[in-house]
Amino acid sequence: MSNLMIEFADQKFHLLPSGGIFWQDEGILILADLHLEKGSGFWEQNNFLPPYDTLETLSLLQETIKNLSPKKVLLLGDSMHDSQSFHRMPLHLKKYLEAIMVESDLVWIRGNHDATIRGFPGALSNVFIARAITFRHEMQVGFKGPEISGHFHPVGRIKFKGVKLTGRCFLLSEEKLIIPAFGTYTGGLNIKNAALSKVLTQKSKVFLIVSSSIFQVELDQLIEY
Repeated sequence: MSNLMIEFADQKFHLLPSGGIFWQDEGILILADLHLEKGSGFWEQNNFLPPYDTLETLSLLQETIKNLSPKKVLLLGDSMHDSQSFHRMPLHLKKYLEAIMVESDLVWIRGNHDATIRGFPGALSNVFIARAITFRHEMQVGFKGPEISGHFHPVGRIKFKGVKLTGRCFLLSEEKLIIPAFGTYTGGLNIKNAALSKVLTQKSKVFLIVSSSIFQVELDQLIEY
């Protein structure tokens, strides 16, 4: 896997093929939308997805933390899929998550799926601010100042040599950086969807994740599903 460094708000961030970003100067790993226990939630609704997404997501989280050794892990909301995720999560996975985080400060940002986080160590907040950058779950249209968020699970599609390639993507504008979902069963929203039209400008940049690599693509290269 190879990461890609960008500049945002006069800071350097490493975009990771896992969908996270690493702020090396501050030692902060930033992830969004883990949606832990989504599979078990669907299972209870008789939608029989294999309920093993939490283990896969936590395994990727462990690998990412091991490679980067962050001082702090910042989770930008929807870390749990719903208010009952903690209760459905098996005890061995709760202990696994705690063991992964033992050497890093953990900050949970509230999302629309998980306004309350119970049972885990770490601080819970609506926003996190560092070096005048605001970190939150969902971007605020009209907010002035640099802002990093998740929520939309952005996905892009391009056509390359006659083959359509689809992948999660990072969306970068002058004051906003939206990162993709980290979780296994999260799905995605096409970056050309109207919900993201207020962010996209001619100066926006899109970084597409394909086969564990990250590529910058032009807006006019993106196609609809």
